Amino acid sequence: MESTPILPEGPVIKVTQVSKLQSEYASDTPLSSGGEDDDVKDLFETLKDDPTWRVPPSDLEEKIRSLLEHYFSDANLIKDKFLLKHVKRNKLGYVSVKLLTSFKKVKNLSKSDWRITAYSLSKSQFLELNKSGTKVRRKEPLPDIDLPTSSIRTLLYKLPDDVGDPTIDGVSEQFHEFGELTTVRIIRGGKEVPQDLRNHTTKHPELGVQCCVVVEFESTDAAHNAYKTLSKLARDDNKPDMYSLLGSGRNPRKQGKRDNDSADEHFSSRENSPMP
Repeated sequence: MESTPILPEGPVIKVTQVSKLQSEYASDTPLSSGGEDDDVKDLFETLKDDPTWRVPPSDLEEKIRSLLEHYFSDANLIKDKFLLKHVKRNKLGYVSVKLLTSFKKVKNLSKSDWRITAYSLSKSQFLELNKSGTKVRRKEPLPDIDLPTSSIRTLLYKLPDDVGDPTIDGVSEQFHEFGELTTVRIIRGGKEVPQDLRNHTTKHPELGVQCCVVVEFESTDAAHNAYKTLSKLARDDNKPDMYSLLGSGRNPRKQGKRDNDSADEHFSSRENSPMP
């Protein structure tokens, strides 16, 4: 006699439920092909045809979805080298759902079942699954991060040719609305690039060639808020590469007075703060 499989607790998913969910989901945010062939079975068909599948409780869905949305957030990716590497490895930004399910917290919540992870992500407002539900990616493009580190507080602003001659006061006023500034430097074209910024010249060859502004904020949140807000405005103006986040790249033991002199103008809140 054929044995009956032992199923986990929870209501058995019905064909009508899957079809309804698929219809509702497709009307707003259809599953992306993710580079897959059109004839690949989509996630909902896979779940419908699997007699062992059970719909997870809604509170469990929310926990998994919120956790993974946090993992893919700007704030987490700048310090999560492992996940950032996998996001960048795929040209479309997709990461394996099975890989994500192996992460300790997700594994505990999903009981190592990648289908529960995929199902929980199917209505995410910030992440999108491929058609088969085996991969997921951010809906928003990655921020331009040079060095994944937990303390990225520096913003690079590449001035367009049609912008007038910048001043420290003008730049400080422009960026101060996002938070307290630690350092503001103007690096004009033809000038030597400060030593602590030279490791960024490969990715940002504009440094030392055209006029650039390097602004360091007191907090990571302020730097990311400035980057996100100003980058959107720049993209809307068809100038998508004006702003970049930079890892500090500083080594105080090697950094001497010459570094500050390499910039045409330099402001430091520490240097200009009143004496106690």
